[in-house]
Amino acid sequence: MAAMSASEDKAEREAKEIDLQDKQPSALASESSAAKKKKKKKSKGKKQESPPALQALEQQLPWKVSTSQRLGRHGLAKHTLSAGQLLLLEDPVICIILPQCAAHVCHHCLENASAFVHKGRPVQDGSRRFCSKACASAQAKDDPALEAARKLLPRIAQQHDTDAVLLESILALQALQLRLQTPSDAASPSSDTHNAQQPHSLPGQHSTAHGTNHSAEPDSSLSKLSLSEGSPAPCTGISAAVRTAESDVAGDPTKDPGVKRESNGGTSLHPAAGDEGEMPVLHCGIQDATVLLSHLDKQNPAWQRSVGAACQELHRLLAGKTGMGLADGQQMLEWASVIHSNIHGTGTDDANQDKAIGLYPGLSMLNHSCQPNCSWSPAGGARIQIRAMTDIAAGEQLTVSYTNLMEPRARRQADLLRSKHFACTCLRCRQPLPESPDRLLEGVNCSSASCPGLLLGNIAGTPEELQQPWTCTDCKKEVAARLPGNTGPLDLHQTALATWQQIHMQSRNFPHHKIRPLWEALLRQFGGGPGKLNDCHVALFDCLLPLMNSCRATGDDAAAISNLHSVLSIYARVLPLPIPELGNFNALLGMLLAERAAQSPPALRSRASKAVRETLHRAADIRRINLGPSHPKTIETEAQAKICG
Repeated sequence: MAAMSASEDKAEREAKEIDLQDKQPSALASESSAAKKKKKKKSKGKKQESPPALQALEQQLPWKVSTSQRLGRHGLAKHTLSAGQLLLLEDPVICIILPQCAAHVCHHCLENASAFVHKGRPVQDGSRRFCSKACASAQAKDDPALEAARKLLPRIAQQHDTDAVLLESILALQALQLRLQTPSDAASPSSDTHNAQQPHSLPGQHSTAHGTNHSAEPDSSLSKLSLSEGSPAPCTGISAAVRTAESDVAGDPTKDPGVKRESNGGTSLHPAAGDEGEMPVLHCGIQDATVLLSHLDKQNPAWQRSVGAACQELHRLLAGKTGMGLADGQQMLEWASVIHSNIHGTGTDDANQDKAIGLYPGLSMLNHSCQPNCSWSPAGGARIQIRAMTDIAAGEQLTVSYTNLMEPRARRQADLLRSKHFACTCLRCRQPLPESPDRLLEGVNCSSASCPGLLLGNIAGTPEELQQPWTCTDCKKEVAARLPGNTGPLDLHQTALATWQQIHMQSRNFPHHKIRPLWEALLRQFGGGPGKLNDCHVALFDCLLPLMNSCRATGDDAAAISNLHSVLSIYARVLPLPIPELGNFNALLGMLLAERAAQSPPALRSRASKAVRETLHRAADIRRINLGPSHPKTIETEAQAKICG
């Protein structure tokens, strides 16, 4: 589920050439039909399967899952798709609330605590918090042994140097498997309706996945999933172990245009027509998770040892305390690798922060691209929606992003290779760096004052590769990577990133009025002028959002507006796509501009109002593409734009 890797490409070429290599025509002609059939059968055995639940819905979707040796499983448009078209609604197999969100998010519908007052009295159930009795009663109850084990996860994680969120996810899958084997729960909405009578397993018990596929996964540490100010983050709660079909769109079950709600609050299997037409919700179960590749053999050996030891202890803790169907330590390790390689952040709020992580087999069928044509975003509760972000031709591959798209190419590729186990060869990554917008994220201004070019060189690689000179894209001048006084282009790149990291760490412990001068000093020291970092350089770009937050916190809205304009300008130059984050950035900018417009002199108010209106219209357009026309955020932004009109 990702762009083709270099190893895949080589393997494909070798597979095509092997029958002809070193063979004479007579040898080729004498090949028996039985041998040919055997080869054909072997080739078929490697074919990867799509999730059974997704196969059952494929006739109702505008895209299909295809398989090739080069791309693995991937999505293809059945016909021409328009920007903003809804492609899939999906509920997760499991959903885990992130630790930093556990105290202020409903553990069923993911509503923020600020919305609790509108739903009635909050309900506390142990460490789990719910916004209402309805959400508390809708949450599935787990085996007492699993609940007891959950309380020990932080200790086990610390002892074995692994992630408690990952262990919580394993428990969630174990809870789901046990529930499927309980007769009273056989008809649970979380179960596989296409095979509800049979107990299901994950890789390690019965794996049906073969070949190479690239699945989505956050970072080697699940607790680094946060996308606030640039990248997303993870949470905890077997509390959200198994999501049922009652997930609401924007918290209101009556506003989901893709699903018809029954009077008893359940979800009909028959979709209802809405703004996006008929769109069923994909409810995957544990059998669907079996087709997701674990990449366990590719995981870091240290990761395998630490997680494996934690899984063995978890198994010993549960052994004898639960019924049949308990996974052993090796099976749990396989689950951990499936989760690690396929998890996605969900419940994203206005600050671009995830509230939870979820396992979405349908989403995992789409390959990665650093210039994607699709996006996924929250559709209420833990449900996600996938929409076309651009117009897509019939037969064109559907792609999403698995990494931070505003990182330099070398860093994106290293992250994908480490966490997703493939080398990205998408169009953006194949374009020569001097001709690609990627050059802006890592380039240093040419030291010649009259030259508009950028110095480019190796920012990753062996020590020998890092010492190679940097070359200007315009005048072709070569400059040593390192120069006395740490003034070489590589010196500037590395020092600026190290300084950013130091300030970021300090920002956790110091108030905004003390951190703001540090961000501003970094921008002055490393940016602007010949021989300095390009204005779009990642070290400078990553300063702008935290600086904007500091400016707002200190009451300087004018500076906050200026920083937001800079953020949007850099996005336009590097990644000119209507990604979901830009909807939030433009909406915030519109709000700040509206506040200033209200304070403007009458003679300037008309011009200021025009800027507000244009900004909010951009926000509404982007939200309409990524969230849909009937999403509350889209409607709210459109209404604000009309008021300003």
